Amino acid sequence: MPGNDGHADAADSLQIDRVARITRMAEAVFESKEQALNWLERESIALGNAVPASLCDTEAGVDHVCRVLMAIEHGNPA
Repeated sequence: MPGNDGHADAADSLQIDRVARITRMAEAVFESKEQALNWLERESIALGNAVPASLCDTEAGVDHVCRVLMAIEHGNPA
């Protein structure tokens, strides 16, 4: 694309990587792709009523989602 210095492509790539990491982790925790996608697309009380997938635009958001998934995996309600 003319005038594109690669920053948008790099940002898009990071976003895709973040979403893929969270999706893989959710699938492992829930042992079901369907349940993982359902959880990722619904508000979560543990995330301050945020939709987990919506937090994947930053590394801090991904870290927060990962902590909640780890809590779920270890039997803590989230």
